[in-house]
Amino acid sequence: MDIYKILEKINISCIDNGKKFNDRNKIEQIIELLKDSCFNKIYDGNISIIFANKSIKELKTNKTILVSSHIDTAYENFFQQETEAEIIGTLDNSITNAILIEQAHKIEKIGNFIFSFHGNEEDESNGAAETIQFLRNEGINPEFVISLDTTSIGFKNYYYKIENYFIEKTTDSLFKKKKEFKIF
Repeated sequence: MDIYKILEKINISCIDNGKKFNDRNKIEQIIELLKDSCFNKIYDGNISIIFANKSIKELKTNKTILVSSHIDTAYENFFQQETEAEIIGTLDNSITNAILIEQAHKIEKIGNFIFSFHGNEEDESNGAAETIQFLRNEGINPEFVISLDTTSIGFKNYYYKIENYFIEKTTDSLFKKKKEFKIF
């Protein structure tokens, strides 16, 4: 599946009110684009939608990789332009959404992958919190987490972060919100 064709379908508005999505057009496009992949929807919440290439039972017992990508947008007008060397446009965070969709069609049943698309990234990170709560409730503890929204800051005492949550280097893997975190 061509990434530019994916972008044409998903580089659209996705607004939330902090607790739920106000419209589901982008979510419905993502669902449609993932239909022919080995990824199935395992959770459809108020402010997150989660897909996996294995069943929840298999994800509980095997090493799992969680890939996080926010789908909420801050733009009013959307565009993308493809040149020979690059794609430019209003791509935060549609480009990482498109990458996940593209990869979902390349990944087979090898490995355990969870893809979380969620909202409220700029404020309280409620979409990331909903993802974390779902995984905890299901007994899924990802071995590795990748957030496709990048930051320019490194953090000394944390293994990784999912959007704006930080996972402390302790045995109980305490989650902390960005507002609880002090920069060194």
